[in-house]
Amino acid sequence: MNSSLMEEYTLKDSNGNRRTVSLCTNDRKDSNFSSSCLQIIVKIYLFLKGYFQSIRTSPLKNVLRRLFLPSGYPESVTDDYANFEKWDSLQGLCSYLRQVMVTRSTLSGLGVGNNFAHPTAAALMLLWREGFGVVGGLLFTWGKSSRFDKDSKSWRLFADVINNVALTMEWTAPLFPTPVFFALHSSANIFHSLCGIAGGATCTAFQAHFAKRNNIGDICSKHGNIGRAVSLVGLLLSTLCFWSSSLLENSLPFSFGVFCFLTVFHIYFNILALRSLHLAVLNKERGYIVAEHYICHKQLLDVSSVSKKERFWRPLLNSRIRVGCSLLDAPLLNSSFKNFLKVESL
Repeated sequence: MNSSLMEEYTLKDSNGNRRTVSLCTNDRKDSNFSSSCLQIIVKIYLFLKGYFQSIRTSPLKNVLRRLFLPSGYPESVTDDYANFEKWDSLQGLCSYLRQVMVTRSTLSGLGVGNNFAHPTAAALMLLWREGFGVVGGLLFTWGKSSRFDKDSKSWRLFADVINNVALTMEWTAPLFPTPVFFALHSSANIFHSLCGIAGGATCTAFQAHFAKRNNIGDICSKHGNIGRAVSLVGLLLSTLCFWSSSLLENSLPFSFGVFCFLTVFHIYFNILALRSLHLAVLNKERGYIVAEHYICHKQLLDVSSVSKKERFWRPLLNSRIRVGCSLLDAPLLNSSFKNFLKVESL
């Protein structure tokens, strides 16, 4: 004869009143397993109930803080975090809107809407394009990966500029014959690969700079949430633009003007984002600024002043290490020795 066991759990209803729930198990052999399962179900129920009640009763501001800001903000991050995320979000929105325009242009070039287009040819073209991107990314990482940490601002700007070049190539590719279309798209995908590598590496360096409480993971996840929110806003804006205006579809000059407008602001917001970063680590460019100012004015610059003077392109254009000066410029050498050096150089 089977014996029955009674399990009792106390829950709270929506009014806060306690209610006892009794659950019966008929077999003593299965009582332990059933009890464990019921306990897990009850705990999940209580957790979900408390979570949704907290969302329902909390102000919108608190919900947004939990979604987009690191725990302990603003004490858990550096002072330049908010400004950087603001400008970075705006440049991301410009990039997303242009990506929508490029996607439409790419689909048109691949033959969407054309009865004579062959799907196999389009698939092979996309596969080869991805292959070129992979090879380009491997070669780029092999040659430049050691410089991403020390010149992170420069390589971040490089990533965004090369991404703009790639988007422009993809957007204009359908205007050309198929061989040129394929060459432009393959080259553009190589540039996209370079952008992904340099942008991802420098983003990690920036987030390590922001973290004050060993909270890099939290900062990375919230940065990702901000990017997703920007993508949603871009999705809504692009949908409204394509539905409300036929000029984007039918007028090439108008589309070109919108694309250039977004590109200019994309670069502008990127420069503002990089200017707002106050990296406290000396590289060659920042060390040169500090040393030059100290020699001329006999005082050390603070981090924010160095950031305002920093030039992002110089580490990319001139990577040679220079120590000292030419012997021809040395003030202590006599004129005869300088003339000898000039003759030898000839």
